[in-house]
Amino acid sequence: YEMFSRAQTERSLTRMELYGVMQEDSHQEFPLRRVSRGFGGPRETQSLGYISHSKKIKEKERPQKLNDALLDALSKYESGRLAGEHDGPPLQDIRLYEVTWQFDDPAKSIADPPDQQKLIYEVEQP
Repeated sequence: YEMFSRAQTERSLTRMELYGVMQEDSHQEFPLRRVSRGFGGPRETQSLGYISHSKKIKEKERPQKLNDALLDALSKYESGRLAGEHDGPPLQDIRLYEVTWQFDDPAKSIADPPDQQKLIYEVEQP
């Protein structure tokens, strides 16, 4: 199997992560996967990574595709919040980061804050 054909020697993880920016405090942000299981899954992170980095998407089309994807995620978050599916706070923005964790410490996990964050794209609540 392809999955088992290579040994994992790197002690880090890099992935795309959606963060919500709270309405009450624009300096407070949090990963959306912490409040809703609907965010942060492999399918979502892979598709956001594809939109962000794929050479198959033209550079001039990338901002619109990212904008659409993040507005869709923001709408999904708000719909879930209003329906009582999660107890996350109202958001003013949603941000897409490329985040990296270094796993030098065996006790470290993605529940810990990432070691690096690179802002890829951001949208505001319409």
